[in-house]
Amino acid sequence: MTPVSRATPAGRAYLDLQNRARRERRGTQEYLTAYVVERRLAAVGLGDL
Repeated sequence: MTPVSRATPAGRAYLDLQNRARRERRGTQEYLTAYVVERRLAAVGLGDL
């Protein structure tokens, strides 16, 4: 698997979520799911869908 890079916004978001999950001793997938739900709700709120 190719390592994730901070060179893209998606890479930065993933690595930030991964670091937060590690600090709080939680699963990365839990944070990824919450991130996706929050972004989707934000898009709905802005009428971007």
